[in-house]
Amino acid sequence: MMFGTKLLSYFFSLTYKRSISEVQLMHNVREHKEMLERQDWLQLKLNNILIPSLNDSQKEQKGKNNGPSIRRLRKGD
Repeated sequence: MMFGTKLLSYFFSLTYKRSISEVQLMHNVREHKEMLERQDWLQLKLNNILIPSLNDSQKEQKGKNNGPSIRRLRKGD
């Protein structure tokens, strides 16, 4: 009888540990899925942002009056 009780408790502990790891796995899968959804959402938002190209900024600078150039003065100048 004593052996049967220990054997039963051993099998119960294996089942319990497995169910805990299954719960942990499902938790990790859910977190990973949510992270991917957040990344997709952020990527969509970033795609909607208009970033001016380098050529546009150069065109704007050509249209402005060129003011006096600024140079750094060293001590003693």
